[in-house]
Order: sequence, then C-alpha cells, then structure tokens
Amino acid sequence: YDVANVEVWRGPQGTLYGSGSMGGTIKYVPNEPEFNRYTTTVGVGVEHIDDSHGLGHKTYGVVNIPIVDDKLAARIMVFSQYDKGYIDRYNVSQTNPVSGIDTSIAPARGVNSADWYGYQIQLKYSPVENVTILPSFLSQKNEAASLFVVDLPQSDLAAGQLLQARDANSPHSNDTNIANLTIKATFGAVDLVSTTSYLQQISNENEDSAATQHVLMGIEGPVVAFPVWTWSKPREFIQELR
Repeated sequence: YDVANVEVWRGPQGTLYGSGSMGGTIKYVPNEPEFNRYTTTVGVGVEHIDDSHGLGHKTYGVVNIPIVDDKLAARIMVFSQYDKGYIDRYNVSQTNPVSGIDTSIAPARGVNSADWYGYQIQLKYSPVENVTILPSFLSQKNEAASLFVVDLPQSDLAAGQLLQARDANSPHSNDTNIANLTIKATFGAVDLVSTTSYLQQISNENEDSAATQHVLMGIEGPVVAFPVWTWSKPREFIQELR
C-alpha cells in the first residue's frame, strides 16, 4: 500500500536472499520518510472476486511525520484487508471417499475467506551530510478459515467449479515480522549501501486429511475428520553490501 517501486531480479539470487530465491527475487521497495513534509494518505476499497459469496474490503492509512528538519522523520503505515472466499467445502462421500462428495449435507460456502492486517514503521535519520540511516519494522498477519486448495477429481476446473472434499475446514495463519536496517553513504563518486534484515515467520496449519488417511491406512468403517496440525517457525538473516 505504500510502495515506491518493485524490482524483479532474475535468478539465481541465493547468495543474497537464500535458497528460496534460486528462481529469482521480487523486491518491494517502500516509500521512505520525508524530512520536511507532513503528509497523510487514507484509502478504502470494496471488491468482489468471481464466484465468491459477498464483498471484500480493504483499508489503509499512511502518515509521514517530520521530527527534526533535514535530520529525522518517521513514516507509519497500517492496513487491513478481507477477501471473500470462492471455494466450497463438501463432506467426503462415505461410499466413495477417493473421488466423491456427500451432497446430502449442505456445503460450507466460501471457506477460503481470509483476513490480512499489519503495520510498518520507518525512521530516516541523517546525522551528517551524505549519510542516511533507515531502520524499519514490518509486521503482517493473515488468517483464513481453510486452505487455498481444491480437490480433484471432485472439482471441475474447466467449468470453474472449485471444491474441497473434507469433513472439516482447514484453518491456517501466518504471522510475519521483518526488521531492517539500511545505511547509505556517499564518498565522492562512490555510493555505499548496507542492508541488514531479520525475518521471523510463525505458520499454523490444521488440515483435514480424512480421505487420504482412509485410503492409505486402509481404515475400515465410516470416514471421519482426521486433522493434521503443522507448525513452523522459520528465521532468516540477510546481509547485503554494495
């Protein structure tokens, strides 16, 4: 919501950004704080996704605060977004758990509805001429009632019919925090940039794999919900100097 430009770097970029960037990197560069200008921006939007059941919405606000003329400024951004789901969940067929659905039970509509919200805080400090220090912190969380996946062959992709065959929703959430310190200095014809970042993400996922377990484990009797919980907490440190 407060982006200056987007950089697309052809891969591999593993040296700077780790093994997850072997195919390339998309880098979002936010607007920097401005020293001598107070500004505010507010945005509100309403949207509709094809085949979803209702309207989504988004709101965001940005404020730029000069603190010391030509020396220190802050920039704060907050945002919230709600997307209506477009995938319907049917219970698994008791007679054909591999490829069937139970149409005798009303489906849960739009189970992949999702909430996104977070904030970003930036400071810009220039202690001396030609030196700029930019610390920032970004926090974002998203929560969804079920996964953004469809099951085959229950779904008809050509007809735009997107279904899940599960006896329960598969809620998941991601909590991401990124701290960054960028230092820029100019020495004559030479520009020096140091960027240090630390990322931490907490992911929770609870997926119903009843049909899979029923087939793979040869379980006899009716198909019942079989939740599988996955939790992860990856951390990443990045240092770039150019």
